Amino acid sequence: MKGAGRIIAWLTVIALCLCTCSGCMQREPSGASMLSVGYTAFSGVFSPFYAKLDADCDVVAMTQLPLLSTDRAGNVICNGIAGETVVYNDTEYTYNGPADVMIIAGEDGTVSYEFTLREDLQFSDGTPLTADDVIFTMYVLCDPMYDGPIDFASLPIVGLREYRAGMMAKWKLILQDTPKNAANGSAEGFYTAEEALSFWTTFNKAGEAFAKDIVDWYVAEELAEDVCTAAALIGYEGLPETATEVDLFNAIVDRRGYDTAAINLEQRSLAFEPLLLSGLEPELLTGVVVGEMAETIAGIVKTGERSLRVTLENEDTQALRCFCIDIAPKHYYTAEIDEKKDAGGQTVVEPGDTLSDSHEQHDERGFPKGDLTVIREKNDKPLGAGPYTFRSYDGNAVCFDANAQYYRGKPLIPGVIFKKIRESQMVTHLHDDAIDIAQVDLNAAASSAIEKVNGGVLNGDVLTVYPTQRKADGYVGMETRWLRVGEDASSKESVYLRTAFSTVFLFCGQTAVPKYYGKNPITTIKAPMTDIRGETVAPNADAVLRAVREYLSAAGYTFKDGKAVSAPAGAQLSYRVWFTGNAIGYSPAYSMMAEAAKLLEQVGISLSLRDLIFDDTLYNGIDNGMVGIWCAEQSWNDCALQVPLYQRNTTLVYRVASVDAETIARDITNHYGWLRDIEKLRMLA
Repeated sequence: MKGAGRIIAWLTVIALCLCTCSGCMQREPSGASMLSVGYTAFSGVFSPFYAKLDADCDVVAMTQLPLLSTDRAGNVICNGIAGETVVYNDTEYTYNGPADVMIIAGEDGTVSYEFTLREDLQFSDGTPLTADDVIFTMYVLCDPMYDGPIDFASLPIVGLREYRAGMMAKWKLILQDTPKNAANGSAEGFYTAEEALSFWTTFNKAGEAFAKDIVDWYVAEELAEDVCTAAALIGYEGLPETATEVDLFNAIVDRRGYDTAAINLEQRSLAFEPLLLSGLEPELLTGVVVGEMAETIAGIVKTGERSLRVTLENEDTQALRCFCIDIAPKHYYTAEIDEKKDAGGQTVVEPGDTLSDSHEQHDERGFPKGDLTVIREKNDKPLGAGPYTFRSYDGNAVCFDANAQYYRGKPLIPGVIFKKIRESQMVTHLHDDAIDIAQVDLNAAASSAIEKVNGGVLNGDVLTVYPTQRKADGYVGMETRWLRVGEDASSKESVYLRTAFSTVFLFCGQTAVPKYYGKNPITTIKAPMTDIRGETVAPNADAVLRAVREYLSAAGYTFKDGKAVSAPAGAQLSYRVWFTGNAIGYSPAYSMMAEAAKLLEQVGISLSLRDLIFDDTLYNGIDNGMVGIWCAEQSWNDCALQVPLYQRNTTLVYRVASVDAETIARDITNHYGWLRDIEKLRMLA
């Protein structure tokens, strides 16, 4: 979530301005050779298969080419080769794309999507883009071991169910067999004794880190002094005073078993499974054949060098949107794969092999089924057919060069750099010519800073606020595995607990958020607040506190003199909320949560604020299940309850002296960002 606050020291600004990735071209006086763009977070995952953060996805948009795309209203363009002209806001826009798609309904209820690619498509290394690359991309997204954010495999493709059956991750098989039974390896040849030993070594190491995080959390909250006292707080009484984190984890496994989801129920900050997976050897992440399965996906068929057919079992209204996937280069990802062959040149398949198909079928897919190692290895080195090529990333900036092979023409700007900058410093960097353009949260402080630069106006001779219609939804997220009573996150007691917090957040947000944004347009979500009987809660502190006490009492909290003195099992008297305020309160979450903390203190609940500097720390924490309560403007976490607070339009701000405004994409929306026409953008001399 973005925010408002003070400007930090000028020297710090200069230091941040100097952050450039190695090998990037330096800023020239005219700025015409390089476009510099401000961003608040990168995770370094720039793969079209695995990117999640908005900034990472923009890196993907720069380097990749989607099979299908949308117009400004979100409608999928089906005739990309010849182009389609669509009216938006009384203006005609023509949309081109790399492919055409024709939808054919079968008499048996199936629906086929016939794709035809342009003949002049090339990846940035000069390799032609063909149907093989599209099919390769689809096979990665449909692989039984694929665990990225793209839900392409939800399509009812003919044969996909059979293709994904009969395979299981090697590490899950070892875990399922337990240490005793896995000690000698798998009798079926699924894994070796050495692999089992490697897994359980990592399992125990991750468990120790998991237990240490639990202890550290309680010690930091001044609720425990050591392992023994922390363990008692989560129901593991009886550990000796000299107990270690290993002892605590062993106790957890004795109670929860080897089910990682069950072990995760004890988490405080760090979830167990991500700790485990991050330490496993790559071969343990691959899939092994454990039953019958199809060798290929029957519904994905190559019909020509630049054409293919995808057949669905039935009509799916979201199918066209699911086909808006980036086309990955098969040759780039599979060049290092060395197939196992016998003396006759045939692929050798042994028990437990991830490669269970013939040489021809492997060629069609391009990689061993169930083994995405080579895909993940290139997460930080994207190659595609988009307008720019990836050059480098050093943690602070991503550098690009114009792609001469781009089918819509080589971009006019030779180089682009995405810089990581604190949100609170974005306007300062624009003013100081450290960046040329950025999406800015137009809060009261940012508006004031822009007006100061421009001599009292929002759109002036130095900076201009570009009108957009890209909406962002602000919310408070609550991880249900954290905010629960007992072990059932869906119990009525757990719901009462989360509703108590929701009531406080809604009340505080309705006043704090509008104050933060000042005169700038914003829609505050005025969700009704109701008490435990379903009656409307008056919008005042006393009424809110009465409702909160009732909810917490029903959740199992014990009260004395109006304050909670003990919490039910699984719940706490102390919680922490995370948000990105640049560590200086530069966020609507700061004032909102500070007020919420004051209210909750009156009912005996402590709410501490964790103000982070950059968004990527927050989003990585959310994605890994590390964060219990947070404020943000997007989420990927399906296990979270979200309390909506507001809706606003994101704003593009650019330097008048740097960017030719006439070449910026018009009518920017959620479905059509400004990067869609990046090849047309021109810098001013």
